[in-house]
Amino acid sequence: MNKLDLKDYLYNLYNVETLHVRSYIIHGKVRRQPRTGVAYRMPQRKKMTIEMKPGDNFVWPDVLEDLGPWDKALQEVREEERKEAREGRSAQGQVLGNVPRDERGATREQARDLLEGKVRWRPGWETYKTGTEPLGADGLRPRV
Repeated sequence: MNKLDLKDYLYNLYNVETLHVRSYIIHGKVRRQPRTGVAYRMPQRKKMTIEMKPGDNFVWPDVLEDLGPWDKALQEVREEERKEAREGRSAQGQVLGNVPRDERGATREQARDLLEGKVRWRPGWETYKTGTEPLGADGLRPRV
């Protein structure tokens, strides 16, 4: 947001006329990572102050109690989903990024069968017919 944006915002929303807008940037402090010692800078912020006409008073509007027009219930549901995602769990309760337990068991059984020689290992393109068969010696795809 720049000075003109702030001036326009205050006039159109709060009917406040500004005489002068002063802005400056507050630079972030330099910090170091505790483990690695790498230096980084915190985010910077912009601060703006306005000068109003003498005698004009600005009063912040009251906080709204009824948030129905902004669909507060939907926002709360979405916030709960974000919270679950941050905790690393999906809505179904499984850990994100890991394979579900039943698939892990099936993979374990398949590996056991391969090691015991009950089944013969085949590449994925032979098993699933994905159309990614390797080329033959003559440079053509084998007929299936």
